[in-house]
Parts: sequence; C-alpha cells; structure tokens
Amino acid sequence: MLSSLGLFSIYRPIKIFLQANYATHSHKRYILKNYFRLLGFILLLPFQSISQSTQWSSPEVEQMYAQAKEYLSKGGVKQSIILLQQAIQLDPNVLVLHRDLAYCLNLVGDHNEAYKTIEPILDNGQADEQSYYIAGSALNGMGEKKKAKKTLEKGIKNYPH
Repeated sequence: MLSSLGLFSIYRPIKIFLQANYATHSHKRYILKNYFRLLGFILLLPFQSISQSTQWSSPEVEQMYAQAKEYLSKGGVKQSIILLQQAIQLDPNVLVLHRDLAYCLNLVGDHNEAYKTIEPILDNGQADEQSYYIAGSALNGMGEKKKAKKTLEKGIKNYPH
C-alpha cells in the first residue's frame, strides 16, 4: 500500500537532499517531520470514519478503538495492536477491529498472524475492499504470491470502483 501511494518513491529525493552539504539542520528536521507526518496520515487511512458507522457494543470498546487510532497516528503500532486485541476480547463481533488488527500486524511484519486474523472476515462474506487489500498484503508477506494475487483479484471483482 505504501509503495503504491508513492511514499517510498518520494523518500529517495528526500534522502538525497538530506545528504547534501547545503541542507541546514533546520531544513532537514522540517523535511523529516513533514514526511513522517504524511506517513502517519497514510497509516491511519483504514481507520478513517469507521467509528461513526460501526455499531459498538459499549462505549469502552469504541474508546479503545479511538485510542488505538491515536497510538497508530503517533507511530505506536505495537500499542495499537495491544488495544485492538483487548477490544476484540470484549467484543469479538466487531469486524472492523479484526480488520484493523490485521492491518497493524502487517505493519510490524507478522504476516501469518495478520492473515489468520483477516481470513474469517473474507470467509464470512463481510469483507470490504480494505480487507481484501490487507489479506493480499499478508499473503504477499508470507511469500504466497499466487494466493495474494487471487485475493486481490477477488477484491477488485467485488469492489470494481
């Protein structure tokens, strides 16, 4: 996802600029701060506008989800994982918790666990386009390229927009 959005492709010119002798320390800090701010925003995309449309079993679960979003925005992926796991224990029927947990697990490189987390959503027919992307990403990370391609193609077929 990140490479398809061009975040890593814009990193190379930034890296070259940062290595240049004429870039002052304050310029370097400004560039890096804004690059990571943009990266943090992109990492939050799966979490956007979910809390308004989801039926929460309790305000506590919704609060935990909001806190997980906050941690992720600040780069605290592992803290986000912990909160999402706790929220799932309180309400295992909220699919968005499973989907976003799988997303975070992919971010830390735990692709096997990410796929185990997202697979039931795909199997029960309640997957959205992000679920297919997350599953494809997990499968790709596991080295299952053909299965990843099939999963992504199924997602595109179900969500052609």
